[in-house]
Amino acid sequence: MINIFKLFIISQSVLACDIMDAREFYCDHINIFENSWWEYNFEGRDQCFNVYDGNNTVWLYDIEDEEAWLWQEWTFTPPNTYHLKDYDIEVFPDGDCYELEIWEGIMSDTVCECPVDPDWREPYSLQSFDHNESNSF
Repeated sequence: MINIFKLFIISQSVLACDIMDAREFYCDHINIFENSWWEYNFEGRDQCFNVYDGNNTVWLYDIEDEEAWLWQEWTFTPPNTYHLKDYDIEVFPDGDCYELEIWEGIMSDTVCECPVDPDWREPYSLQSFDHNESNSF
């Protein structure tokens, strides 16, 4: 018989990033994933995104137009899930890249480092963000 109390305690420690366990692997990768630019292709256009932890926002960058903009805010649930307005994204390390799964794996994509100019790596300097202003996308 499974001891429910033990199962609960184990599950809580597995989900916490500050606990030394197998989940530490994901915590280390989340530190790399956040605040970095990752390339993806959207409707035939090469773009990049940045999950910026400075104010919990996602920034998009169009490589061809050399233009960045605020997309939306996010929250995080350990060990690897980002919650956005319309969906959740699970992030899994894949070598030097990351596999993103949306809607519990119904959609997935692999993203790798974005080849943008290093000046764009500080998203807070791209545009000011007013939390009081409504941003609908």
